[in-house]
Amino acid sequence: MDELQKYPLFHRIMHWLMAACIIGLIILGFIMEDMPKSDFKYELYGWHKSFGVLVIILFFMRVISKIASKLPAHHPALPKRDIVLAKLGHFALYVLMFAVPLSGFIMSQAGGHPVAFFGLPIPEIFSTNKELGGIAHELHEILPYLLAGIISIHILAVVKHHVVEKVNLLKRMF
Repeated sequence: MDELQKYPLFHRIMHWLMAACIIGLIILGFIMEDMPKSDFKYELYGWHKSFGVLVIILFFMRVISKIASKLPAHHPALPKRDIVLAKLGHFALYVLMFAVPLSGFIMSQAGGHPVAFFGLPIPEIFSTNKELGGIAHELHEILPYLLAGIISIHILAVVKHHVVEKVNLLKRMF
């Protein structure tokens, strides 16, 4: 494969780093939801919040880099329908990659709970507001399911292209 068809190294690293963080956060969130209250659960909340803030930071780095970089065109073997679906899927991924951790951040701060980034306190951006905290809580309960669904579709699409159509899109991300 021509090296120009690969995504730039920074984008490939960001893709896999964010994938690991986001999938880990979704799994951890589902686990924490069913855990009884304990010191361990509250320790996990701290880690969950820290990695959520990290995802927000990585998100902005990724968006800025995406705007500033020349990215490869879509693979020429892909039908136009698949390119349109890929664009819609990527748009949904980007919206949810930001909305899920942001809703958690707002839920915590508006709910009167501090947020720290691996031990470093983050200044209060949202003052205590139980109504806003409740809305953010509802969003933070629902949006991860949407994100998990979009991620699953994303993975299935790559597998479909690789297995059925014999188009190895994974090479562009490694």
